[in-house]
Amino acid sequence: MAVYQLSANNFLGIDKSNSFLYVLKVKLPVFIKVNDGLKEKIEGTFQNLNDIELLDIKFHEGKFTRFKLWLNFSDNNDSQSDFSVNLMFHPELMEIRKYRLHVGQQFYIETTPQDDNISLDDLERDFEQFQEINLFVGAQYQYTGVRNQ
Repeated sequence: MAVYQLSANNFLGIDKSNSFLYVLKVKLPVFIKVNDGLKEKIEGTFQNLNDIELLDIKFHEGKFTRFKLWLNFSDNNDSQSDFSVNLMFHPELMEIRKYRLHVGQQFYIETTPQDDNISLDDLERDFEQFQEINLFVGAQYQYTGVRNQ
């Protein structure tokens, strides 16, 4: 049985020179199991996910003071409820990627990033150069492994 984890993607910002796009991918504590013989399209199937809000980011005097993702779940026979993930204290749940933008070319999430190991400290150094911040661009299920029965 394959196990997939939900991940959310946010465009954090574009630098003022329009050369780089920063994207945040957050691993969420939402999993689904797919039987081996079942051919299911799993992208975009979030029956119990009402809303993923924009990141709650506070930046003061060159430092992040808040970097939080809020999630709202509906109550249809699930034990899940609303919760938040403070990514300042759980950086292992996120991956910050930096993409080079080329004039006239379209950007896709599957594009190879220029750098995919950016820390919050690195992001703080570049954050004041952002001209557009915090656009939620969707979520998807990502294969995480196999669960033995």
